[in-house]
Amino acid sequence: MLNIRSIQKIFWHKGVFGRSIKKLIIFITLLCVSAVFAQEPVIESMGKTPSSSIEDDFLVVKVQFDITLPSAMEDALQKGIPLYFIREFSLSRVRWYWVDDVVLASSQVWRLDYHALTRQYRLTNGLFQQNLSTLADAMRLLQKSYAWRVADRHVLPKGNFEAKVRLRFDSTRLPTPLQLGVLNQKEWSLSSEWIRWSVSL
Repeated sequence: MLNIRSIQKIFWHKGVFGRSIKKLIIFITLLCVSAVFAQEPVIESMGKTPSSSIEDDFLVVKVQFDITLPSAMEDALQKGIPLYFIREFSLSRVRWYWVDDVVLASSQVWRLDYHALTRQYRLTNGLFQQNLSTLADAMRLLQKSYAWRVADRHVLPKGNFEAKVRLRFDSTRLPTPLQLGVLNQKEWSLSSEWIRWSVSL
């Protein structure tokens, strides 16, 4: 079973020394200790009713999320570790006799950073980037409803479909040592449920 001592041995064996590495090991140690004594976390994540429409020849999705960031993630963010969230969208033709036929799958990656020098949070998605003064402002921007162009309407077939969307935290983008430290911890498995609705094209 992997524990903090084995993580430390990995670094010593590779000859990786430095103040930043030691800080990361200390952070993982505290994280594991807190997980032992902490009660099972209450993580609320829910999506409000989404909508979809054709605008300027694009299928556009609008959805509002409401996700509470666990304290462990806030601590990691304050220590300079970026957090990644993924918005996922899928459009499927429902088939009762077989698995659903997925005609479209789209996703967006959002990166949330904290910069200690400027004491600002930064939210990034592709070419979009915005600095915010508080974590609450950053989370509101991450969760807000906006027009997401998921596909050109001309590449989509006609018919009736089931659409679904969710927002989830991507733990695979954490630094490798931290991934090992948070493995199977519910605080780091933050995700909304799939929100489903019908779409006609």
